[in-house]
Amino acid sequence: MDIQTLIDKWKISQTILSEKLGMTTGAFSLKFRKKYDQSFSKEQEDKINESLKEMHDDLGKYLSNFNK
Repeated sequence: MDIQTLIDKWKISQTILSEKLGMTTGAFSLKFRKKYDQSFSKEQEDKINESLKEMHDDLGKYLSNFNK
């Protein structure tokens, strides 16, 4: 699964991700949808992945408490 499919499938907030990258939601959306030949830099991709990893870790902590 690619990152675009993941974000779309789970309706992950592009607003929150754009804030983490320090850009507007509109700029994020253009890069995310690859409009006008725009794309994320390697640093931006790394920051998105870091944010998703943080979300994963938080979900893991929540679910481990939920199952007790």
